[in-house]
Amino acid sequence: MATVYWQNYLADVLRAAGVSVVEEPGWKSRTQSTRNVYSPIGLLNHHTAPPNPYPVTRLYTKCNLFIPRSGDVHVVSGGYQYDSGPGSPQVLAEVVNGSFPGGRARDRGIQDTPSISGNPYFIDIEVDHPGDGSDLPQAQFDALVLSDAAILLHKNWGVQQLLGHSEWTPRKIDPRWDGSWKPMPGIRAAVQDAMEEMMARFDDVPTSHRFYADIEWLAEEGLTRPSDNPSTPDVDESKLFRPNEPVTRGQLAAFLHRLQS
Repeated sequence: MATVYWQNYLADVLRAAGVSVVEEPGWKSRTQSTRNVYSPIGLLNHHTAPPNPYPVTRLYTKCNLFIPRSGDVHVVSGGYQYDSGPGSPQVLAEVVNGSFPGGRARDRGIQDTPSISGNPYFIDIEVDHPGDGSDLPQAQFDALVLSDAAILLHKNWGVQQLLGHSEWTPRKIDPRWDGSWKPMPGIRAAVQDAMEEMMARFDDVPTSHRFYADIEWLAEEGLTRPSDNPSTPDVDESKLFRPNEPVTRGQLAAFLHRLQS
């Protein structure tokens, strides 16, 4: 049995970013292969094509996340799925190195290598859309941008590790929305802006921290504040949470009082 690096953080990380999350039954154990290693190094955005609305259950073997027009994000799978398919070793190397220049594979003259599959390497996001160039509803666009940004931050990836399916393989045309065959530069720009806004508010709680999502939620809800340690007057405490320090009875009372309020 191969190693499957389960992406079971997905629901928590998306919620911490302000995304409305729907967890599909069994998503944490859903995988299409236990014989293949699943160790993602990037994100792929897709459109579903018709029918629209697209039935989420038809995606149980394909993607990790599904975003309908409502802007809710359905977490479909934390494991290996079949959405990416064959692609280019050149593009794979560019994603690994964080040097992907952007551009559809067919426009760059890139061909697939049948033995190279993207399935072990990408987290796949399907957007409910016919692929006819029509605009995404704002709620759906915002959910996609926030989802891309939250996952990239959690994985310590950059926007060069965010691709459209047609940038991975010349076989595909997706995504195609917002009046363009090539919407990914705009998506990446929006995701970069979102990532800058979502950067960890505490310098000592990076996005890779075990309790990042929990601490961000506390701060977002106004239940916690930066550290205020009078013994370190020369340190800027406004960007520190000090996650490893014990909580006093008085501080616990403050947490509970804020929660009740």
